[in-house]
Amino acid sequence: MPDLAKAYIAKDHEKEIYNLWLKHNAFKPKVDSREAFSILMPPPNANESLHVGHALGITVEDLMIRYARLKGKKTLWIPGTDHAGFETQVVYEKKLQKEGKSRFDFSPDDLRKNIREYVDAQREKIISQIKLLGASCDWDSLYFTLDSNIVETVYQTYYRLNQDKLLYRAKKLVNYCIKHDTSFSDLEVVYEDREGTLTEIKYPLSGQKNKFITVATTRPETMLGDAAVAVNPNDERYTNLIGKMVNLPLTDRRIPIVADRAVDPDFGTGAVKVTPAHSHIDYEISSRHDLPIIEIIDRHGKMIGPIPDEIKNKKIIEAREWVVNQLEKQKLINKKTAINHRVAVCYKCGTPIEPLMVEQWWIKTKPLAKRAIEAIKTGQITITPKESSDHLITWLENIIDWNISRQTVWGIPIPAWFKNGEIHIGQTAPDDSGDWQQDKDTFDTWFSSGQLPFAALGYPNDSKYKTFFPTGVMETARDILFFWVGRMIMLSLYRTDQVPFKHIYLHGLVLDPYGKKMSKSKGNTVNPLEVMEKSGTDALRWGLVHGTSAGQNFNMTEDRSIGGRNLANKIWNAARYILLISKDYRKNQVLDLPLQDLMKTMDNAENKAVLRDLSKTINEVEKCLDEDQFALATDYLFDFFWHRFCDQYLELSKKLISDQKLEAETRIVLIRTMRDLLTMFHPIMPFITESLWQHFYQTGWVENPLLITSHWPTK
Repeated sequence: MPDLAKAYIAKDHEKEIYNLWLKHNAFKPKVDSREAFSILMPPPNANESLHVGHALGITVEDLMIRYARLKGKKTLWIPGTDHAGFETQVVYEKKLQKEGKSRFDFSPDDLRKNIREYVDAQREKIISQIKLLGASCDWDSLYFTLDSNIVETVYQTYYRLNQDKLLYRAKKLVNYCIKHDTSFSDLEVVYEDREGTLTEIKYPLSGQKNKFITVATTRPETMLGDAAVAVNPNDERYTNLIGKMVNLPLTDRRIPIVADRAVDPDFGTGAVKVTPAHSHIDYEISSRHDLPIIEIIDRHGKMIGPIPDEIKNKKIIEAREWVVNQLEKQKLINKKTAINHRVAVCYKCGTPIEPLMVEQWWIKTKPLAKRAIEAIKTGQITITPKESSDHLITWLENIIDWNISRQTVWGIPIPAWFKNGEIHIGQTAPDDSGDWQQDKDTFDTWFSSGQLPFAALGYPNDSKYKTFFPTGVMETARDILFFWVGRMIMLSLYRTDQVPFKHIYLHGLVLDPYGKKMSKSKGNTVNPLEVMEKSGTDALRWGLVHGTSAGQNFNMTEDRSIGGRNLANKIWNAARYILLISKDYRKNQVLDLPLQDLMKTMDNAENKAVLRDLSKTINEVEKCLDEDQFALATDYLFDFFWHRFCDQYLELSKKLISDQKLEAETRIVLIRTMRDLLTMFHPIMPFITESLWQHFYQTGWVENPLLITSHWPTK
């Protein structure tokens, strides 16, 4: 092997090193009796390139899997990509829009086929990017969430839920995006502060001339679907009106005044209109008072139902203007006030969410949540950071039934059929009459991805499932703790009677250099591939881990990757110096002694001291990695390497090595220390360390031809 180049140029080494690992099947687990350790990669959406958040997750997971491998465990890291139903359809619709087309230009079958072709191309790109990051996953275990075996597992769960009476179909109030024409679960709704108008409307009291009760609302158009006026039972202003009737303006209906504790007496006038079909709070109030549900807005945001002809099929904003105008003409507007208020919006397009009555499939989640709570409380699953355990338990304790239907073409079709009020659950119709209509909806992506820990391992019969389930760690973003992690726990316990993973590690969000959330629309995203091209993959990986605590957001500044690049150069130069001055050294057994025994062979106090500090550093780094304190591990590692070894000992070694009596032992200390440093740096900076290891192997200083399959330093 030629001498080391003077400078480390990452792109000259990374592809060659990755191919070397693949050639030697370094990522594949061996079938033996060693302790098993596995990680399921949270599947990136198969619709766009990887972003820096993916790079963080992949780096941390690779760190974990490489460390476990060095510690002698039988490791399996399962890579995959997600079809990401709604998200992918939105991305594809934006692509169509740029081409001057729309999803409505295609039949559902053609649209599904076109999205599949697009996704397949994107998947290949994403897989290549994961490899560029150095991910040491078993590519023979690669999965896609639309693989037939995974889809079949999802269907079997659906059938079992139905059999156990935990699945039901009902027309209930859901969160609906009228732009994308699909429903969402409560978790998928975000809230924004927006300007609005609080309108006070006078509702005439029935049978009492010029007597009114005044309600306050930001949605005057929905008054046409009112079923009651509600007041707080302790609000003395309205005690005498409870049970009375009012004439609903612009209609010929009368509605009651009811008392309900959900009403905030300090909001507006303290009296609110109750529109059960278009408000979640009002829906709950209606269930307590047996009020009728009157739908006046459809899935396209058009006005329907028992409303004036002038606004039928009109858009919501047009109807709002018409209603306010008519009320003003009848002198029923008390006042209008400009306000800032929280508005529920679609997390993809920002369109205000419309609560609508839609028939959907629902899962009764409380029985599932009960087992998940027990698993967390009894320590079957631990979480880093620890406070997230309480957050997850609180969510599970207050869980509501889960709407798993989505009105999207792209996704796993729901296996259900309908005919004249009958429902058949199965992938095919029960007969050939032709009267059965297949459910047009698809599953919520979180329902299918919530089963990945066991589905991707080939539940129930595959040897990988039997060996590596439950997985060792679920490493993922803190912001999907409820979306995904909680649901994986529930569904895994339900299907397999086991937890899906023994430990959860949550990372925070990667923010821009100024602490702002990254967004393409803001133009503040950091492209990890560009950072890798400029500074090298190891530099990016170091920058993502160093100074980053579990669950904490952090700013991705250029200094992070520059620091990683400088460190890589320092590692290269230190190894190059040692190779240059010791290239004639031939390994003897002393080099492989445990550090405590090696120290006893040393005559020089400085040589003993640096080995003692090395042993201490190995202990500290190992303890940190075992306890998920990855940033602290990098601190210990950096401090010993840069300051203790390079700044102090390397300079001193030039003097020691010139002493004939100390020359041999000093070379041993240099080689052993650098060898152990390469091993400790390897989980975070795999490319440069493996590249240098190859030189150490060719020189005869190490026995294992690959660092990746070597072992953690012996103390």
